[in-house]
Amino acid sequence: MGFIKNALSSKKAKNKQKGKINTNIQNSEINIDLSHRHVLNLARKGQVGEVINELDILTRSVENQHPCAPYWKYDISLNRNEGIKIGHIPTSKEAFEKYPPRGNVRFKLPEEYKWAKNMSDLVNYGYEKQMPITLDVEELKLWIGEHLVETMKSDEHSKCTLEILNREFPPAIPVKIEFGDNIFSIDYLEIGITEINGSKITLSNEKEESSRVVIKFIIDLEKNDECRFFIDTNKGYELNVEANLLVSEFLEKCNQNLDMKIIYLKEGKVIISFNNPNIEDNKVDLEKRSKLLKDLHRLEKHYDIEFTLPKDNILEEDLENIAILLCAMENKSYDINYGSVTLTLEVNKDSNQYDMIKNMEKSMLRVDLNDKSINLFNQSINFTEAYREFYNVKMKDKERVLEKLEVLDNKDIIKLELIADGDDICKIIYK
Repeated sequence: MGFIKNALSSKKAKNKQKGKINTNIQNSEINIDLSHRHVLNLARKGQVGEVINELDILTRSVENQHPCAPYWKYDISLNRNEGIKIGHIPTSKEAFEKYPPRGNVRFKLPEEYKWAKNMSDLVNYGYEKQMPITLDVEELKLWIGEHLVETMKSDEHSKCTLEILNREFPPAIPVKIEFGDNIFSIDYLEIGITEINGSKITLSNEKEESSRVVIKFIIDLEKNDECRFFIDTNKGYELNVEANLLVSEFLEKCNQNLDMKIIYLKEGKVIISFNNPNIEDNKVDLEKRSKLLKDLHRLEKHYDIEFTLPKDNILEEDLENIAILLCAMENKSYDINYGSVTLTLEVNKDSNQYDMIKNMEKSMLRVDLNDKSINLFNQSINFTEAYREFYNVKMKDKERVLEKLEVLDNKDIIKLELIADGDDICKIIYK
């Protein structure tokens, strides 16, 4: 509870209230020189230490002069917009219990709170929204124990406000979310109350910055504990493979009619359970998405990399590169049908190019790749060998190619078209 004053001037206070200070200092004589001009002058000179020292002197001089000392003390703070704020705080829990505060207050209810029927409505509203409630006080009397410590009235020279500070929601607790007989789980989340709206309570781990996913449960206490839930990647993990995989698998398991449990890790007990949760997402699409993300996660682990998923759709070229990398990881070739192949040949009269093409029949052709790396989602995976093997290859228009070889000069370029004479199998190999 704090009471806001407009200014603090250089005054001498002795067993009385003076001007706009209203600090109720008793049995003491304190000289305070903390005018706005003085502090501003210190600040303009860059004398930050002196400014802090002035504030510290004021606080230490006044706080222990409380009429209920040593059980209560004054709390002084400066507000940039509202001036000086003087409050009363207990020195311990025992002090609060021995000398509890009580008071009478007459206040003007702001337009935004006129729906409230009583003070309890305002307190509950502030707790639900996790925000202080500030009221303009017309008159206030505050007792601590048997001591009347504040008698204040607002007028044209001085403004008095009452700020109702609400307790925070209980701290988040560590939990595990489990489907079925531990078929799938998110092993650690810190979930707590993040919002109360009437009968609806929202549980979420949205304040857990280190978590890759954010999950939210909205429970309606008036509708037989009806629950809706949402899951998404956390901020900063939107393009992360593991985070997207967790979301996809979670949604996939929701469509498999498996019970979902929230388990309090410290005690190992189920605190919330859901029977056969279901969602409207297409089951086939979810399974495809999960498989793709699982494949990418395997590649990340094997090649010790971390992909950045594209913001748009994944291209066919990306899917082929994923398949090639999975085969390379298992020392296998990635097989495709080639139909026809167009190659470029640089003429070299000193080689046996002419005879090689002339004698070329149905055969296997190996083409070594100059680029021995695969680029995928902002990562480049390098290999020592990279080549393609074309099986059942036959030269198209062989006679015309041979004629060109006879008349062209060294370093001239000629195009070769290869077609399949049988099964058109191409093995793509990275080692």
